[in-house]
Amino acid sequence: MLEFAHQQAKTRNVFLIQARDDASLTKAYVHIVRRIGHDQLLKGLPGYDLQQVWNNLSEEEKIDRFKQWLGTPENNETLFLVDDMDGLRKWSDRTAALPGEARTIIYTSRDPVFHSPDTRDHLTLRMSTMPCEDLISIMKHVRDSEINNLGINEDGDIYDQKTLLDIASNLDGHPLAASIAMKYIIRELSHNDAQIAGRQFVFRFRGNDPKMRRHFLNFTQEAPTIMETFYISKDRLTDPDGAAWRLMEICSMLHSPLDGIKPRFDARHFLFKHPNTLKAAELKDEGILSGEDIPLGRLFSELERVSFGMRDKDSAGFSFHPLWAECARHQIGPESMLRYAREILLTCYNAMKVANEQEVGKYLIHARHCKRVCTSFKVSLENLEVPEPVHRWIRSLDGKFQDSRNTSLINRQV
Repeated sequence: MLEFAHQQAKTRNVFLIQARDDASLTKAYVHIVRRIGHDQLLKGLPGYDLQQVWNNLSEEEKIDRFKQWLGTPENNETLFLVDDMDGLRKWSDRTAALPGEARTIIYTSRDPVFHSPDTRDHLTLRMSTMPCEDLISIMKHVRDSEINNLGINEDGDIYDQKTLLDIASNLDGHPLAASIAMKYIIRELSHNDAQIAGRQFVFRFRGNDPKMRRHFLNFTQEAPTIMETFYISKDRLTDPDGAAWRLMEICSMLHSPLDGIKPRFDARHFLFKHPNTLKAAELKDEGILSGEDIPLGRLFSELERVSFGMRDKDSAGFSFHPLWAECARHQIGPESMLRYAREILLTCYNAMKVANEQEVGKYLIHARHCKRVCTSFKVSLENLEVPEPVHRWIRSLDGKFQDSRNTSLINRQV
């Protein structure tokens, strides 16, 4: 949004509002009003002491003057931008943020079905994840700016196209992460060895040290951190620590289509379609894992509304961006992670007993992913309270995904 505003400002008036509540909305408007000045906003009052008139106006009256001015012919080409409409929870604030006098308004929202208070014609543009080529362009731009600002040598593997592609591939189309990653590499990792700083980032990002990964998620240089951006969405859930959040924690330990493994069998398929083979006493999260007590559809809708999850356009899948899933996993804690792992693995083990050949392979995807998550957070499954046959099956989960058509070994294990 900021880049677009800078581009458009070369040819027209552009006003950008960023607000999260009534107070910050008023503050943003007042800032714009001061930049324009009373000479413009009161020029229809000849013969008056404009400065005196202006001083006698309240903040609300000054803002009204600005909105009236937006409706004048000189602003026919003006762009009015509102970034992150979801931050404005009250309907009155959303209405105030979209002045009816403005000819052209562009606003952003994380909610795919955001309901605007403005009744004029709308054109909806859905932003998809960026391809690696675009992420590399962002990283190159940030790299060149950082090198120039810091006055250091143009050196190291961040100038190697293969390394840049490897970094971009791990960020899964996330532009903010691409920008932050390059700053993180230059400002921190390159101090040790600039020649391998890019590869060192990939090694840490893929590695099994959660502290290293969390350090990157919390890294900040001017812009909000990835984790702070995640918290913004979490705080916008109806209950930030309620059932929808518990569902997010569980889903972060399940396979998501964005993880690159096929066949696709996402969290919705797992939670809605698995046979309920476990007794309630075995599942502390039975309401979610059984799909009965808690309306899962509503909870998935909440996660979609705050952009944690998204529906795939080309399939029936429901994806969680790997970065958001990683952020969620850092909130879980080892005890809860072990509890979720036990429930997921028991569910998979028991479901596979009655599943057909194709479904066995799908449950294996989730089971193996769950085990990899625990390994990456150094959570051991050896002391998991499950029967010994389940322990043996869990130990056998290491290795690459086995084609679901070849299930003889799987069936013998189950």
